[in-house]
Amino acid sequence: MGHKSYQQNLIDFQLVLLERKAEFHHPDPEHACNTCFSVVYAALARHLGLGSRPSGRRGAGDDNWQQLVRDLGAMSLAFMMIDIDQAVEAVHAPPRPLSKKGATDRKSGARNNRLAVAALDRKGHV
Repeated sequence: MGHKSYQQNLIDFQLVLLERKAEFHHPDPEHACNTCFSVVYAALARHLGLGSRPSGRRGAGDDNWQQLVRDLGAMSLAFMMIDIDQAVEAVHAPPRPLSKKGATDRKSGARNNRLAVAALDRKGHV
């Protein structure tokens, strides 16, 4: 029964998210969806005590279900809305030289960062 429920939850999750896959920035929407499901499922199972919590240890969301759900939603949204290939390339790119006026990048406002990530609103727009 557990495996069957897991599979049905995965299918439901995919149906809800992948109907909007054209809005994803991740280069592989199906992979992003499956990864998000795995992380969300594991965190919720841990919170509910389905055998994945080490005894005596507390983690994120242990006391606050609503905060855990918000955090998982935000992490999933961020993962689906980022072009992961571009982000990885930016992290591995050599640092850009600083401008003469100082260490702040004019376009992003970032200081000495190789990767500046713009804030997203609730719909994933910059």
